[in-house]
Amino acid sequence: QIRRRIGKRVRLAKPRAEDINALLDAWAIADPETRKVLTGIGMKDGALGQIDKTIKLASMTAKGAGEQLSAAMIRAPVSGWTRARISAPRTSRVTTVNLSDKATAASKADVLVVLTAKSKDGARVVDPQGVSAETVKAVNAALGTLKAKASADEVVRLAGIAGTEGVVLAVGSGQERDDALTDVGAQRDAAGSAARALADVESAVFAFPASHAEAVGAVTEGVLRGAYVYGEYKKEPTKPVDDVKILVADAKEKGLTQAVADATIRANAQNWARDLVNMPPLDL
Repeated sequence: QIRRRIGKRVRLAKPRAEDINALLDAWAIADPETRKVLTGIGMKDGALGQIDKTIKLASMTAKGAGEQLSAAMIRAPVSGWTRARISAPRTSRVTTVNLSDKATAASKADVLVVLTAKSKDGARVVDPQGVSAETVKAVNAALGTLKAKASADEVVRLAGIAGTEGVVLAVGSGQERDDALTDVGAQRDAAGSAARALADVESAVFAFPASHAEAVGAVTEGVLRGAYVYGEYKKEPTKPVDDVKILVADAKEKGLTQAVADATIRANAQNWARDLVNMPPLDL
């Protein structure tokens, strides 16, 4: 090889002051204090590139706060600010899931969510925990009138149901009754469909046939995954359901409470990964 693209290597351990000043001039940074802080950043690892990155991130913060770029915003640790954006909730409201064994929880709920299964007569409610026979009969009658089929992702809103003060949400499992009782995957998916339909709702009670830890964990995970909303850059983002209670026979049973805790960790980790996918590259 006779000709080379590089004639002479010159290693610069630190950028020159003239280069930093030229970059700051290009960014129209006039405030002496801000220039001083940025110059200090430029003399560390990352040099001019780090100055550019810092200004971009701080400018986004300033714009979001409706303020001018200042030395105070520049001083905020960029890495910490980025971690906060990654780990912080994307909306002002985050869904919480708890257990309840109160006898009046179903009848007093703003929204009562029940699971339905397929039958020869159409959709029918599947063994709802803590729901009166009167309410189940009324829901089944309404589902029959509407010709609901209990197919997967089917969500039917019912109002004026006997024994309830709020709305009833009947969610299809896509399964026959016996399978719906044992298929925790179907229960997880149905809980997710219900959670998506509960956007902008304050509270809801899930009366699923969740009698054991695996089923309770599946419903919890489905709710949290279904309630996921990425509204970081929207002025008025959709708000997920605020408070969810899952009806069980004993809300203090250790196995059930642990199932909720474990499912919450899994769902939050999955939603965090979804945040990373949805975030603009500049935020990462």
